[in-house]
Amino acid sequence: MSEWLRRFRRFLLAPGLACLLASTAAAAVETCDLACLEARLAELRGKVVLVDFWASWCPPCRWEIPELSRLQKELGPLGFQVLGVSLDARPEPLERFLRKTPVPYPVVRGTAEVKRSYRVVALPTTVLIDRDGRMVSRREGFVEGEVLEAEIRRWLGPKRPPPGP
Repeated sequence: MSEWLRRFRRFLLAPGLACLLASTAAAAVETCDLACLEARLAELRGKVVLVDFWASWCPPCRWEIPELSRLQKELGPLGFQVLGVSLDARPEPLERFLRKTPVPYPVVRGTAEVKRSYRVVALPTTVLIDRDGRMVSRREGFVEGEVLEAEIRRWLGPKRPPPGP
């Protein structure tokens, strides 16, 4: 190991810097296999769920994120939920992207098993799941926000009053 690399490692391991790095690091994104994804979807039963398969390196995927964020904020109270499934090969690029572009919905890192099971061959791929947990729509490639919104609203049905006493 070169002298420069040894000094650099000592610098990185300095206590003050370690505390600084720890305080600015984003939380690690959960890697989710098929069982994990199915469990998450089971927890969301009763909501209309849009599963967005994407990757941080994919420009059309990144173009959809502002619209998915808007839809989550506007339609979430009506029983809608976006679940992002990143297919990034490594967690670091995804975590770096989410630090720069936070989203108002959960994002997990999908495994090759998830990709195969959901037959994802193009990114982005969006899958819409109804309140009963049935897949009702699947789209490959970039989809305009208005198109997604119309389809989501169709499955949300009439506006329901919030539960109360």
